[in-house]
Amino acid sequence: MRVVHSKAHFRLLAVSTALSLGISGIAVAAQAAPTQTIKVSAQTSAPVVEVEGTLRKAIIDRQPDVSGSATVHAHEDNPDDVLYGIQVDDTIVPVTDTQNELADIPTGAEVTATIAVPDKIKAKVGIGSGSTIDSNDASSLAEKSSDPFEIESIQTQKVPARALRSRAHNVYVAVATPNDAAKTGMNKVPSSTHIRSVIKEAETYWSRESKNVVKSLPVKAIKPLSLNRVTTTQLCNYDDPFGIWDEAARQWPSVDFNSDAHLIVVTAPCKEYAALGVAAVGEGINSGGPILLTDVTSETLIHELGHNYSLGHSNIESVVRGTPSYEYAGFFSPMAGGGLEGKTPALDVGYQHKLGFLPSNQITSVLGTKTVNLAPVSASSGVRAATFVDPASGDRVYVEYRNLAGSDNNAFYRDGFVLNANNTSVRNGKGIRVYALDNRDPYGLTYNDVNTFYQPAPAGTGYDMITTLQPKNSVTSPTKSFKVTAGNSSANSAAVTITVAKTTPAVKASSAKSYYGTSASVQATVTSKVPASGTLDAYVGSKKVGSAKIAAKAGAQKVTVKLSKSLAVGKNKVSLRVPANAAFNAASTTTTVAVSTARPKVSVKVSNSYWKHKPKATISVKSGIAPSGKATVYVDGKKYKTVTVKKGKAGVALSSKLKKGKHSIKVSFSQTKTHKSASTTSSFKVTHKKGKVTGFKSGTQKVKYGKKYSDTFTVNNTAVLQKKSGSSWKTVKKLKAGKHTISYSAKAGKATATYRIRIATTSSVKGTTTKSATFKSVR
Repeated sequence: MRVVHSKAHFRLLAVSTALSLGISGIAVAAQAAPTQTIKVSAQTSAPVVEVEGTLRKAIIDRQPDVSGSATVHAHEDNPDDVLYGIQVDDTIVPVTDTQNELADIPTGAEVTATIAVPDKIKAKVGIGSGSTIDSNDASSLAEKSSDPFEIESIQTQKVPARALRSRAHNVYVAVATPNDAAKTGMNKVPSSTHIRSVIKEAETYWSRESKNVVKSLPVKAIKPLSLNRVTTTQLCNYDDPFGIWDEAARQWPSVDFNSDAHLIVVTAPCKEYAALGVAAVGEGINSGGPILLTDVTSETLIHELGHNYSLGHSNIESVVRGTPSYEYAGFFSPMAGGGLEGKTPALDVGYQHKLGFLPSNQITSVLGTKTVNLAPVSASSGVRAATFVDPASGDRVYVEYRNLAGSDNNAFYRDGFVLNANNTSVRNGKGIRVYALDNRDPYGLTYNDVNTFYQPAPAGTGYDMITTLQPKNSVTSPTKSFKVTAGNSSANSAAVTITVAKTTPAVKASSAKSYYGTSASVQATVTSKVPASGTLDAYVGSKKVGSAKIAAKAGAQKVTVKLSKSLAVGKNKVSLRVPANAAFNAASTTTTVAVSTARPKVSVKVSNSYWKHKPKATISVKSGIAPSGKATVYVDGKKYKTVTVKKGKAGVALSSKLKKGKHSIKVSFSQTKTHKSASTTSSFKVTHKKGKVTGFKSGTQKVKYGKKYSDTFTVNNTAVLQKKSGSSWKTVKKLKAGKHTISYSAKAGKATATYRIRIATTSSVKGTTTKSATFKSVR
């Protein structure tokens, strides 16, 4: 086993931030968040100006007094270690939030903020109250004030993330020296050759581990940087990382460090200080961002680039949450601290999954109980991890197999170590690693720590704690929400059995109102720590009256259940139930849906309204569910008849004695148990019927010998078919209203025939006569 070295050998993420100059997206583009306004309780009465830019956050993690000691992130105990800034172009304006109200705004959000600027500083910069500052003003504000500016209010909108794709990440290096470098030895900076060599090693690592998403890290420039206003103490204490990065970025004004370019500031070693590297935490593998290296080694640079790519720290903690955790001591990851000999390990499969480039067939999700044969983390194929969400804590847990082979050969975790805080020995080595991805940061940052679970070592191992499971070893959460048991293993495979307990989701629902025949929408909230899918079913008594899908999403989600249109009028007690499945225990709640009688819409249409005919009134009563009942018909203000409405339809023949001219008709539908009364009034006109012939083709039709010609036509009244004889017309057939066919068979010697259709004018019908049709036989 190896003893962890002194604190100077630990990589410290002194500024693990979202102040990144390179925040961008990961695999799936996110939806933009709605704009919100947050009023911050300002502590000053100074005049305000407006700042538009990107919100950046920084955390300073203080190194524990003794490396490997039990710790929590320093910012949890000391809010002063959380730094805020608003980036305007290439300048970050430092701001302060004394009420800690900015914590709810996500990093990388586009914001418009009002900040309090003392009159003295406003005069120096030359800006007026209420004005919006530009990039030059921002730069002047950052230079003229040694204190951050108080925020009074802020509006924010999250920017959608970029899609994942393979690309080169350009690197720009500033070799920095403080103003007292000659006295403190900080002028002994690393050579360009050494810097390029370290970057090349980091490129090899991240290109391999990211599946070539980080295609390369080409060094575009290396320039000296004299920090004329920064002492060695200020530099090594990270008193002003904003200012150092701003000054370095100005050497390349055309480079967009908000994209995937990395700004690396390197210095001579800070021999008397704990920190070896500082980096900004971006939002994914596409991010660039600033890094400050005082330990120019490949292990440190690989670690700091991990922060640029959104990763936090690799720690160890007990499976019993709330017990001591040991920051940086998870030596299975590039995101651990230094102190053990060996190479940087292969990237955690959990991180690969989080960053979006892990092939979907190389990870399996677990609900219930499942035995999985895991390939090693360093393998190029096979199932390399199993994952589930702990139903007790809500953390996403990963299970992977480490075998100290391939890209994991001679990795940090090959050795055990001793925690200096209490002289506790810890065994690492080959085996099954169980760890949680923890991004629950109290300041709203995407922190993404991984916490490997440790537990008491079995008797006879010679260690106090173990971090990997050997065959027949198991780890069980205190609430028995999950259990992981290691099975047999070989160099290339390890069996593991995982049991995940079911969770009981919380279901809440609001009451709803609707009308009979209209589907009521019940708004429900289903809250679960496990992102499992299911259904939310609605019942009235034992009858199912609606259902909606529950998305595989952790946390609270809104679910809208549309209920049956046929819910009874009155108050309905509705039970909303989540049926048990592989992930969920059954859960339910009740609510009330008040259904009122429907308001139908009545319409009437009168057809065949001809003098001395019986006009037909067609009645329609429309509603969500077509009603049945009684309707009374009034003609010209007098009650004519009461008819039965069936499924919204009724018809009635009106009197044939109606005079020519305009008439009114009113239909009143009577109230039922499910529908209110309703009525409508319309008018119609009684006229002479116009005789009409449709489909009859006039003109000459030539028909070849042996062929037959047929023509189908329709008459709307009694009519006659007439044939021309000489100069007169003779009726050859009487026709009833409807369809008829006239035929002509052609043959040699057959005479030409001419026909027409005639509807005679009577007292009730205005007649009409068609043009003639002539049929002629031809060869």
